[in-house]
Amino acid sequence: TYRASYLVIPIAVYFIWLRREDVSPMVPAPYGPGLVLVVIFGLIGVVSSAADVLLGQQLAVIGTLQTLLLTTLGWRIFKKLLFPFLFLWMLVPVGDFLIPSLINFVTILTVFGVKLAGVPVEADGNLIKAAANYYSVVEECAALDFLIGALMISLVFGALMYRGTTRRAFLVFAALIIAIVANVFRTTTVIVITHFTEGE
Repeated sequence: TYRASYLVIPIAVYFIWLRREDVSPMVPAPYGPGLVLVVIFGLIGVVSSAADVLLGQQLAVIGTLQTLLLTTLGWRIFKKLLFPFLFLWMLVPVGDFLIPSLINFVTILTVFGVKLAGVPVEADGNLIKAAANYYSVVEECAALDFLIGALMISLVFGALMYRGTTRRAFLVFAALIIAIVANVFRTTTVIVITHFTEGE
């Protein structure tokens, strides 16, 4: 699911490189209030480590890095490099909590799609009965990887092609919707094709 995370650091470095001419004449001006955030993320890291909460430790590492950059470089430079710095949050695997909701959502939409294709279908939880065949919408069908990939691609494309925040936000929203629709099309066609070809 999170294999795209390997691209996050190279992409962030690339965007920093694109902004090098804007940043190079600027002089770092340490930002004192950032130390408060450094301490907060440090405490989150300590508590998460003591409680053995891996996600909390990961959030603390990225948050500490962000706030150290803000504190040492100052707000003006940090603002110029805001996209590549904030893009580093994509390193944190926070999407797992969405999987149960995504499974339910995909099941509902898949049943709807199969009905539109004229196949008799009913669902019980994440179990779908289409004609004489049974299908289970499992974690891999939730398409969290589709969503993460669409999010990363749309963020990068929006940062490269658009200046306005509204256009970028619309692009990201549209990409996520397309990812969901593509996944439901995939699950629906598996059932429909299996039905009409009798499993062949």
